[in-house]
Amino acid sequence: IKNEAANELMKAALPTLGQLSKKAGASFDAPNVVLILGQYDVKSFIEFSKRWDKKSSIVISGGRRRGTPGLIAAVRREYLEKLPEESKINFETLINRADTTEAEIIEFILNQLGIPSEASGKQIIYLEKISTNTKENIVNSKPIIEGILAGAPAKVQIVTSPPLNLRAYLTAQQLLGSGWQLKAEPV
Repeated sequence: IKNEAANELMKAALPTLGQLSKKAGASFDAPNVVLILGQYDVKSFIEFSKRWDKKSSIVISGGRRRGTPGLIAAVRREYLEKLPEESKINFETLINRADTTEAEIIEFILNQLGIPSEASGKQIIYLEKISTNTKENIVNSKPIIEGILAGAPAKVQIVTSPPLNLRAYLTAQQLLGSGWQLKAEPV
């Protein structure tokens, strides 16, 4: 019952999040950077991979924290069986390292879903591997995003699980300031 109530509450809150993004000036169609926050909802990464516009750079933010075993378990439960044998072995090798981060695991998933880390000599995926919470995700990703933008206006799409969208959006809005256009719509 608790999960059902949480899901119903989230469904009710999603339109409000969309309105917050629009009121804050996030009316852009395509972001120039997508910020993916570490968490264990593998479905959000799969959905993002279907919608990625192939133009946006991607910053994946997430260190090794108490939620990392949950992400590993979710990948095993929801996704690993769909992979070829060699990819399964590569995943097991990755997660057996003591220092593997959520950013690296999410990058692995996106690579398997057809989003390369780089293409034609251009880096597509950038990793931020030390953050352990939403505030750190935003603060530690900011210099990476600024480097990618090289002075261009910031149009940043935040990707995380639906229950974390509102918190991620409000945290980013507070920490990044008014010069950043943000969206945090569920994927």
